[in-house]
Formats: sequence, C-alpha cells, structure tokens
Amino acid sequence: MKNQKSTILRPRDKEFDFHPLNNEEGFILHNLSLITINEINSQVNNIKDNFKEATPHNRYLEGQIDNEYLVSPIPSLVMEIIHIFKKLNPNPFQLYEDNIFNKILKTQPATLSFSKMWINFQKKYEYNPIHQHNGLYSFVVWHHLPFFIENERDKGPGKNKSSINTNGCFSFNFKDYSSINSCVLEVDKTWEGVVAIFPSPLPHQVYPFYTSEDYRITVSGNILIDYTKKI
Repeated sequence: MKNQKSTILRPRDKEFDFHPLNNEEGFILHNLSLITINEINSQVNNIKDNFKEATPHNRYLEGQIDNEYLVSPIPSLVMEIIHIFKKLNPNPFQLYEDNIFNKILKTQPATLSFSKMWINFQKKYEYNPIHQHNGLYSFVVWHHLPFFIENERDKGPGKNKSSINTNGCFSFNFKDYSSINSCVLEVDKTWEGVVAIFPSPLPHQVYPFYTSEDYRITVSGNILIDYTKKI
C-alpha cells in the first residue's frame, strides 16, 4: 500500500528544517541567500539566452525533459550547502551515514566534493520519473516555478479525485516498515529560492505541470566521496 503525505511547508526565513522520512532517511529544506540566488540566476540566464551553446546533459539524466544542461559548480551555492552541514549539530543524517558509509570511510579516509551541476528547463507536460542519484548527498534548488499549486489542482487533470492531486509537485519515495510511502512537496512559485538536500539513493520524482507556458527551472547536483583527498 502506498501512502502520501503533503504536509511539508517552505522553511522559515534564515533557518533550515530537517524532515525525517523513516529511521534512516530524511531531507533538509533551506532558504538560499540573495547572493546565491543572484549567482544562480546569472548562470540560468546565460544558458537560457542560447541553448545551442550550452552543454546538454540529457543522456546522463532520467528526466523526460528536452532542455537539461551541465554547469560548473556554482561557488556561492557550494559554500552555502557546506555552511549548512557545519551547522548541523547534532547531525540528523548521522544514522544514515553510519549505516551506509562509515565502514568505507574508516578503511579509506576521504573528504567530500561537489560534482558538476545541471540546470533543468522543464516545459509543460514534461516530467522526471522516479529515480536516484549517485554519491553521498544530492540537492535540488527550486529557482523558478511559473505556477501556483491551487491553479494546478483546479485546471489540471484529476481535480475530482479524492486522493492528493500531485500536479506540479515534487515527491520523495521511501519504505516505512511494510509500506511504500510518498512525501509530496507542493512546490510552486512560493518555493522559489529553496534548496532541498537529501541522501543520493533516496528515490524521488517530479510531476508534470499544466497551467503555464514558461519554464520550471531547477538546479541539481551531487556531493561525492573523494578518495584522492585525505581528511
């Protein structure tokens, strides 16, 4: 049986919130600084103005999305995510790290590094199926969302369903005892400038939207174990 939860709110200003999903997994939500948002916006505009000159990343991603492009790590975004991890006390991911990675790190000391990032320009009707990432942690920044969830519910398909309407939503999928559960985040224009950080193996998906001709723009990336750099 699959249960759906839809109670996650945008984090409060200047704070980050940890949301547990089960005994081992969860995710962090954080409002990005204006400096980071502006730096992301500069990268987005450079690509958006000339898709032909950008580096396509479609072949390495699961998304049913035409416009997905590779970018180098965005410095202010990297620094802000690192700052979040430094402030985590106690670390809510500790159980996950103990179970998955501590044995590796004890035998092969390493540090963390950021891979290249990618920007998705998702159009109406496009979607990202359930998938996982590589690495230790992953993140997604909701940079530009050209719709409101209320309109997606009212004008998109499924408005007469008794279950949760997921039009335009982002969802984490996880196992809790004998059930497969979904934690549905109703991300819309009010979520612009929010980053979610989560364990890379945590399955997630993006549902299509129906009420705008504009792009839904997100930035994603992975945080990896780098065995070439000792702690």
